[in-house]
Amino acid sequence: MKNIKIQFIALCLSGFSVVAQDTGKTLTQNISASESHKFLAANINASGLSQTFSGKGPFTVFAPTDKAFEKSSAINVEKTISAGEKSNLQGLITYHVVAGRMDSKAIGAAIKAGNGKAVLTTLEGSKLVATSDGSKITISDEKGNKAAITSADLYQSNGVIHVIDKVLSRK
Repeated sequence: MKNIKIQFIALCLSGFSVVAQDTGKTLTQNISASESHKFLAANINASGLSQTFSGKGPFTVFAPTDKAFEKSSAINVEKTISAGEKSNLQGLITYHVVAGRMDSKAIGAAIKAGNGKAVLTTLEGSKLVATSDGSKITISDEKGNKAAITSADLYQSNGVIHVIDKVLSRK
């Protein structure tokens, strides 16, 4: 318990804000309310996926922070939206989403069952690989880039969110 309190205080002091855990609200509502996920929220809306992530689900979202998007060259969102190519944006967003409610316990069990790795199929249709180094879970994309889960198990009415520190890249 002491370690959890220290981690929480460190997060507060660093100014890091995470998605709310509000089981009465949807993924879309809570991502939109997050100070650290303005870019993700805007892109969910621009891609036309806000209705999907407001629906029944359940979904597991690996949610990159605004800082992760700032460091990423995965997609030029403004160009994609202005060119009317929403499918590229939808692909990027759905590459960060897995069907079902996979909290860290379920991901850990899948890693154990997979002898150290769990292969997750995204809504986009590609694969992510989850691995664990002690208590830290890492998600790897198809290019081999790794994103650490920095905040896990944020339960929503229609799924669960895991905050990650990098944008995952498709092929």
